[in-house]
Amino acid sequence: MIKSIDNLFGIDGNFKLNSYRDIFQRSIKSKSIKSLVVYDEKKTSLEYIKKGYTHCDYDDCLNIDDIENYEISTSCREIEFLSKINQISIDKISRSNIKSIEFSGKLDLVEGRLPLNIRSIKSKRHIDESRLPLNLKKLTYPYIDSENAIDALQLPRSLTSLSCLGAPNHQIDIRSLPPNLKRLTYYNSITDTPSSARLPLGLTNVSISSHWLKYIADLKSIEILQIKILDEHRIKPGDIPSCVTHLILSNRTSYKTITTDIIPKKVKYLRINGEFEFQANIFTEFQQLETLDITTLYNNNLVLGNLPESLTDLSLPYNSIDYPLDQYVTLPSGLQRLDLGGYKGEIPEMPSSLKTLRVRENTAEQPVTIPSSVETIHFRKVAERGKAVTGGKEDWPSSLTSISTSGTLPLQLSKSINRVTYYPGICRYTIQRLNETSFLVYGLTGTRFVAFISNWETIRNLLHSLDDK
Repeated sequence: MIKSIDNLFGIDGNFKLNSYRDIFQRSIKSKSIKSLVVYDEKKTSLEYIKKGYTHCDYDDCLNIDDIENYEISTSCREIEFLSKINQISIDKISRSNIKSIEFSGKLDLVEGRLPLNIRSIKSKRHIDESRLPLNLKKLTYPYIDSENAIDALQLPRSLTSLSCLGAPNHQIDIRSLPPNLKRLTYYNSITDTPSSARLPLGLTNVSISSHWLKYIADLKSIEILQIKILDEHRIKPGDIPSCVTHLILSNRTSYKTITTDIIPKKVKYLRINGEFEFQANIFTEFQQLETLDITTLYNNNLVLGNLPESLTDLSLPYNSIDYPLDQYVTLPSGLQRLDLGGYKGEIPEMPSSLKTLRVRENTAEQPVTIPSSVETIHFRKVAERGKAVTGGKEDWPSSLTSISTSGTLPLQLSKSINRVTYYPGICRYTIQRLNETSFLVYGLTGTRFVAFISNWETIRNLLHSLDDK
C-alpha cells in the first residue's frame, strides 16, 4: 500500500537529504501492526477496503478464509470484521493482545462468550448479552436496526460506557443498568420507567433525549451533558443538574427559546445546535464560560451582543451572518481562538490576545487586520477552485507559524510560517519548512504515499494537480 520512498524523493544536489530519507525508510519498515481488518473476498473486494471504506485506520487486512494460517501480531490492539466471525477467529483473538473489536458485517456468533481480553465492542447489530465478555468496559451500537431491545440486567456489570443510537423506540430498564457506568448515550423517545427512577449515580458523561431529563435531576457527578430536544418538549429551570460544566443542546423541531435560568451557572463549555432563539447579551450571565460554539445554529437573525470576559474560544455560525461583525458581537478582550464561521464581510480589529483564527477562504479577500499575536490560521474552503487566498508576504503577522486549508494553497508564504496542513477531500498533506525556499511534503493521496522536497510554487502546482485527479 505504501511505496518505497526511493521512488518518491527528488534529490536536489544543493541539499543533504539522507537524514530525511532514513527517517522515512525506518518508519515504513518498522511500522507495527496495531489494527486489522478481516473481510470476505466473496462479498467485499480488496479494492473497496483500500479505498478506505472501513472504520479503523487499518495496518493489515486479510480474507476470513486465510485467518487460520494468519499470525496476529503482538502489537495488534483492534480488529474490524467486515465478514462474519467464526470460531477460528475467536480462538485466535483469545490468544492475542487485541482489546477492541468491531462488527461491521452480519453476526453469526457461536455459543459462549467472546474472549475475556476484549474490553471494547462496536457493532451495527444487537449482540445477545449472554455473548458479551464479562470484563467488557465499552459497548457501542451505532445506528442499531435490530428488533431486540437491550437487556440491561444481563449487561456485564463491568461496563463503564454504553452508547446506543438509531433505536429511539427501544425500551430499556434504566434501573438495571450496570452500576459502574460513567458514560451513557441513549436517545430513547419513549419509556415506561417511573419518574422516580434514576440513572447510575456515577455517570459523568451523558447524552440523552429531553424525555430522560427527569432521570438525572438529582445526579451530582455529571460534567458533560448532551440533550436532544424531541417534539414540543421544553426544558424547564432545574431540569439540567447544576453540576454540569459542558453542555450541548440540539433541536431539530420548532424553535426553542434559551433563557438564563435553564443553563447551569458554572457552565464552561456551551454548544448550541439547530433551531434556537435567545436574547442578545444573554451569555454575559455565565462568568465561567470559556467556550461558546454556535457553528450549527440555524437562526441567522440573532445577535450575540456582549460576551463574558472569561470566554477564550468562540465559534460563529456557518450560516451567513446578516450583520457587520462589530454589530453582531463584541469580542472579549481575552479571546484566544475565533472561528468566523459563515461571516464573509469586513473584519474589524480583533483582540490582541488571539492565537488561532479560522476563516472562510474568501474572507481573506475582504479588508482584514490580523493581530500580531496570531500563530495559526485555518482557511475553510467555500470559494471555487482557483480563487487562492490573497495577500502577499507582508500581510501575514510575524507571529504566524502555521496555517491549514481545505481549499487552495496561498500564493506566497511569509518566512515565519514553518508548517502548512493541506486537506482537500479525503487527502491530507503536511508541508514542513526546511529552509527559506524549500519544504518537505508528505501525506496520502488515496492509498498512495507521497513524499518530496521542493519550492513553494512547485508544491502548489503539484498538490493541486493531485487533488484534481
